[in-house]
Amino acid sequence: MLMESPYAHHRGRRVGGVIGPLNAPEALVLGLPDEVGRLRVAGRTGPLTLPARGELGALLAAPRRAHPWPERIPSLRFGQLPPEPVDYTPTEPLLVVEVDADVCFEQGRWRHPTGFRRVRGDLRPDDVTRVCESTGFTSPRRSAP
Repeated sequence: MLMESPYAHHRGRRVGGVIGPLNAPEALVLGLPDEVGRLRVAGRTGPLTLPARGELGALLAAPRRAHPWPERIPSLRFGQLPPEPVDYTPTEPLLVVEVDADVCFEQGRWRHPTGFRRVRGDLRPDDVTRVCESTGFTSPRRSAP
């Protein structure tokens, strides 16, 4: 399981979509599981560098089944006003990435764009745990009683 220090702002997150084309994404749309394991939109990265776009474009895949998110995402999910629908390209939500994130986390999302750091090939999607709403830090996944 992914362990994160409350003093580190690096986060492992699942990529559920991209802004721009799948083979050369301009930004990542990030997801976190909720209390019952459904993948929810948690934010987006800022613009990706050209090398990151190439690396990620080679790893991302189109969804193989029904995607858990709507066709357009309200910009409020990314902390942007006024609320406008954002077009994105869904991905198979299997890729885990590490991002720099601030602690401004509310209503299940980061208020500010995160910074892409690296692909976490050592982590599986199930290694990404949900985030504690009050602190924005990872909380342990609870097993069913």
